Amino acid sequence: SASNTLFFSSDSLPTLGGFDVYKSKPGKNGKWEKPEHMGAPINGSANDAYFVIGADSKRGYFSSNRIGSTNYAEDGCCYDIFAADFITRYRAIALHGITEKSLPMTRITMYEKDSKGKFTPVASPLDSTSSYAFPVKVNTKYMLIGEKSGFLPDTVFMQTPEELWTHEIVDTLILFPKITLVASVFDEDLEEPLPGSDLVFFDLGKVDKKGAFIPSELEGKLDVLPENIHVKTYPLQYGHVYRVLAGKEGFVSHTSKMDSSRVISTLEYVDGGTITVDLYLHRPSILEQYLPLTLYFDNDYPKKDYPPNQDTIVLDYQKTFINYIRKKEEYKDKFSSVLSGVEKQHALDTLEFFFENEVRMNWDSFFAFSDILDEMLQRGDTIILTLKGYASPLSNPDYNFHLTNRRIASVYNHFMIFDAGAFRPFREIVGNGQLKFIREPNGDAESIKMGVNGNPKDRRSSVYDVHAARSRRVQIIGARVSKSGLKRKM
Repeated sequence: SASNTLFFSSDSLPTLGGFDVYKSKPGKNGKWEKPEHMGAPINGSANDAYFVIGADSKRGYFSSNRIGSTNYAEDGCCYDIFAADFITRYRAIALHGITEKSLPMTRITMYEKDSKGKFTPVASPLDSTSSYAFPVKVNTKYMLIGEKSGFLPDTVFMQTPEELWTHEIVDTLILFPKITLVASVFDEDLEEPLPGSDLVFFDLGKVDKKGAFIPSELEGKLDVLPENIHVKTYPLQYGHVYRVLAGKEGFVSHTSKMDSSRVISTLEYVDGGTITVDLYLHRPSILEQYLPLTLYFDNDYPKKDYPPNQDTIVLDYQKTFINYIRKKEEYKDKFSSVLSGVEKQHALDTLEFFFENEVRMNWDSFFAFSDILDEMLQRGDTIILTLKGYASPLSNPDYNFHLTNRRIASVYNHFMIFDAGAFRPFREIVGNGQLKFIREPNGDAESIKMGVNGNPKDRRSSVYDVHAARSRRVQIIGARVSKSGLKRKM
């Protein structure tokens, strides 16, 4: 026949019952291809045989002793002629890539490939069903593109069989939400766009279906904006977490609410959308040249006899510093006592350097910082200081959180009594907002991450080791200055 296909019935091949109709075509080397079962509704639990294709090629006829027509009683009684219509359509369904539900008002355009290999649109329905049945031809290649506002398009290709078929072919187009990040960089002092900045874009990872975060191993992507551009657009993927960081030569960031870095999660954007992020940079003040300024503390100080949940104290940092610097020899002796030779000398040199070049020198820098701060306050500047506290993991997290709060409080108290009250009236300066403090007690989270020993039975490593000593600190990480008389948004 024109289809070059042999239709036959067999009960020696797998069947639905009795004889079933199969088809096969001549293959290479004169051998027949593997027989293909014609499936329902042509085949059933009774005998099905003598299949032929009708003259219109859209209907097939076969003989069967199944129930129906003249056989009203049971299978196997009598044979009759049955017909089966062939289906010449292809159904496309649009689904939401996140919810996996139907996506109404998705336009699905079907393209048919012609003899020259060009795809030409033949249909482009749009309604609320998101499910469309397209009439198609035998042995023809098609392309379907699903499009919906706010979603990324999806494309599928399909090739119809060389012969008519009895089952509706169904395919799905999966459309994911279109999420866009628009990052803009501004000069915070002038409250104007800052073109020519650098933007570094990080894909930090994604959240899987179980809610677990999977970190990414991708490096940050650097974009240098042109000298007349201050905005950059990034395409985002749903379920991912990103970070965008701004920088520019001669400018710095800080830790107030106007930041130069932002972490963005797309989990809330199930149906897509645009995320707008404004990043701020400013020219550094003389105070910021001292930052970050690190102030170190002895173990469990200040005042280990305070109630464990107390956050405020009257002690100032100078007293804790004096107590700590006097313990230099104790630290050197306790840590190096089990060592000898070159290893012992290296340990002694390391701790000597830490106490003299970090603990003491940072105290001197703190005094210079305080003098400059005093001068700037006297001329009317408004200043925001950000203090960040850390602890070693010797105690439990709750205790360490309050301990870092007390350490921050001792630095705060330093300004109250500095230079016999140079900041007096201190409460008035703080009360009227001229000097503000942002406190960030971090407990022991960072020291645990850095692998600092937290074993109370091993005090040599958990107290006297220089790594443990460096984990007990307060850092002044931000000093934001608003010049007197300059109107600003804070």
